[in-house]
Formats: sequence, structure tokens, C-alpha cells
Amino acid sequence: MRRAGLAVLLLASACSRSSLPVSTPSGPSSDRLPGLTLHHVSHDIDASPSYLDGGFRIGPQGTVVNQYDGGDGKLFSILDSTGKVVRRFGPIGDGPGEMRGGGLADVSDSAIIISDENHSRLDRFGLDGHLLSSVRTGQPLIARAAVSDHEVLALLPTKPADLPALASVTDGSIRQLVPRADSFIQSSFATRTFVNGGVTSSKLPALGRWPGGFIVADGWEYRLALYGWDGKLRRVLRRDLPRPRLSAARITGVLREELPFASRYGPLSGADTGRLRAEIAARRQPFFPHSRLALGLDAQGRIWVVGIEADSAFADIFNQNRFLGRIGLPCPGFSGGWSVHGSWLVLACAPDDPAFDGNAVFKVFRITD
Repeated sequence: MRRAGLAVLLLASACSRSSLPVSTPSGPSSDRLPGLTLHHVSHDIDASPSYLDGGFRIGPQGTVVNQYDGGDGKLFSILDSTGKVVRRFGPIGDGPGEMRGGGLADVSDSAIIISDENHSRLDRFGLDGHLLSSVRTGQPLIARAAVSDHEVLALLPTKPADLPALASVTDGSIRQLVPRADSFIQSSFATRTFVNGGVTSSKLPALGRWPGGFIVADGWEYRLALYGWDGKLRRVLRRDLPRPRLSAARITGVLREELPFASRYGPLSGADTGRLRAEIAARRQPFFPHSRLALGLDAQGRIWVVGIEADSAFADIFNQNRFLGRIGLPCPGFSGGWSVHGSWLVLACAPDDPAFDGNAVFKVFRITD
């Protein structure tokens, strides 16, 4: 026990100290289910996501920052609230403000935060795409959501489970938010991977915010653990639902992706293909994907969880105390690409127009109270 306690102490001391947020910027926590109005759909391939689960975030003014390599030596586009590309930024390289496949962390009220995991660095850009600051964190982390213009909620890779942390975009300091022995983290994520029908699946936490702190979510069991910024667990929100299954169309899509690997030692018979299809259909599915995104928080303090439903998508809405309801989202082919900020929701969907040259389009919605 003494050795384990020393390990926790060493980890905590390795993380620089930063002040904790008192509260997150949000409105009152509404108990009403919101409405949605489609604002626009992207029509230009250069103003659309590269993939259905691609990296993008929406900002409070309805601008979308899209991770898109347009062949011009830059990795990101800024789209205005009408869906028009207004600036390209993020040059490829190894210097400050340059990156090689950097991940988009979030768009705050006045900044775009990019996490360059290759260099353990956080880059902060203005909403016009100009570099404001660039700091090294001193250790790897996986940035997920902006808490302010200067701090991001992140996962700190540790064993046996990744831990939520706050990282400063100003000086690179990191604060671990919960102890390694946290009961929710241990029960949900201490086993980092599991074999699911022959496929190794990752059990990473999904992070998010609520008006009183941060969220650690388990999409495999549908549990949202709401913590205060002091690291104390306030409550766990749950949904008791039948285990989701892939639709026939999604099973066919996964089968198409896996057939080349399954047949690498020789052609498959019809029976072999049928068994692979049945195995894919039997795989355990999460209630909502963990992917690279964070849960959403709208302007009324409501928590958004978006997931796959049949061949489209759903949004489950919570306030800090309970589940408010589910909204069906018209998004064919939804695969986990979404973002909520303030009064805006953006989804990556398969194009309705079969003549569209790209793999996906943006559907941007206004959230009405």
C-alpha cells in the first residue's frame, strides 16, 4: 500500500499545479427538451468533413473549425456560420504553431485550441487563425474540450486507466483532477481494452462539462459521472436501455471493410462470409461512441450525448439531475462526428446527393430553447 501511495504522490507531483475553475461558462440548467432547426448543409467538398468521424468543432458564433488537408500545406479550415471557408491555418511543420497531424481540441469563446500530441504541445489560435501562443506540456495528454480560453479538459495517460486532467494553454501546466484510485474510473476503465468478437476495443473515458464541473462518461454501460472541479463525484446519471445492435446496412459496411483482411490468406467461401457477417452482428456495441470528441454542453446548461440509432443518429439530453428526452437526428451514415457549443450543433453525415464528390457533409443546426 505504501508503494502504491508513493506512486500516486509522484504522479501528482509530476503535474504542475494550476488553479481550478470555479464554474464553467453556461446558462441556467434547463429542464426543457430543446428544439432543433436545420441552418445549412455543406455543398462544397472543401467546406465539408473529410470523414464521417473527422476532426471538427463548432464555436459559439456558429463557426466550424474543420481538420482538412487541402494540399496547400495547412491542416485546418475556418468556416463561417453560413458554411463558407474564410481562412486556412495550421501550417505543416515542427515549429511553434506548426504541426504534423495535430488534433483539434476545441473552440472556446475567443480561441481555437489545437493539441499536437506528437510534440506534447498545445497551440492557441485566434478565431481568425493567427497563432496566439504555443506551449509544451512536458508530458503526453489527450486534449478533449476547452474549459476557458486558457484551459482544456484532457485525458492524462496512466496505468491502469487514463485520468481526467486540466491543462493550461498559457504555461503548459497540468493538474490531475481525480486520484488514480477513483472508484468510478477503476470500475469503468481499469481494463483498458477488451476482446469483442475477435476485435480489440479500447475503453477510454469520454469527457465533457456540466455547469458545476466535468463529466467522465462510460459509453459501454451508459453512465455519466458528474464531478465538481474539486474532484469529488456529485452524482451518476444512467440510462437503462437494451444493448444497441448494428443495422443491416451498417453490418454490410463493416463486412466490406473487414473482408480484405479476413481473406488475406485465401478466398472466403460463402459460408465463411456468412459466419463473419454473423460475428459482426453479434459484437457488443457502445450506447454512444467515445471517439475523439467530448460530450456537449449547450447555452442552457444541458448535457448532450449523441450516438448511433439505426442508420442515422440520436441526441440524448440531460440536465445536471436527470434525463430530459431523446431527439432523433436526420443524419444518414452517422459515425460519431459531432459537436455542440452554445446554440449550435454540427453533425458529419453521409451526403444526400449521390453526385456529391466527398465522403461526408456538415449538417448545422440551431438549438432552440
